[in-house]
Amino acid sequence: MLGATRRELLSVAALLTGLALIGWQVITGGALVHLDITVRHYLLAAQVTPVRWLGLAITYLGFAPLAVPIFVAVAATISWARGSSEPLVTAVLGALGLVLTVLTLKAVVARPATDGRPPSVLSGAWPSGHTTTATVVYLLLAAMVRDEPGPAPPYAAAVLRCVPVFVGLSLLYCDYHWLSDVIAGYLLGGAIVISAQVLARRFPPDSRLPLARRTASQNRA
Repeated sequence: MLGATRRELLSVAALLTGLALIGWQVITGGALVHLDITVRHYLLAAQVTPVRWLGLAITYLGFAPLAVPIFVAVAATISWARGSSEPLVTAVLGALGLVLTVLTLKAVVARPATDGRPPSVLSGAWPSGHTTTATVVYLLLAAMVRDEPGPAPPYAAAVLRCVPVFVGLSLLYCDYHWLSDVIAGYLLGGAIVISAQVLARRFPPDSRLPLARRTASQNRA
């Protein structure tokens, strides 16, 4: 990726390597699959109904048809406020990368769900789409919010970074995904986050939104 630092390239390569190794384990029925079964049995035994309801509510934070449009709308608002197209471009690239990679991998691997149901078209369990969505959406939002002025943004960014963790744990607790599905979602989501930020920097730095710049000038006046 042009414009990427060595550290970013190495990070993406490491994340994708981990993703490939987990995918190989899932496809071949390796040791990680046995760990998946053990973890699932433990969590099923530990389920408590009120906690499961809370977990179910949290999983909706990673529901792509809901989270992605809101994410892009927030990024567009930030772009307008800053007078720069970079947040919106980053969000669109992240959303496209998320949809294309998750759907492709689900179709190729075609892993059955935890309850044994065979996957239908593009609905395989691996990788977890909710986990990938949460990772991409909330980590990119955290990066955008962090740069805003004032004392609140660093705290907001910290909270946003925690959301993917709770989504992944909720998916496991509610028995919607295997452990390796969730881990793969984190790895894929991390690679998409870095790639979207790198590619967005390739757009001209003077890409501006004139309306926002004029409004900011009027406010200062």
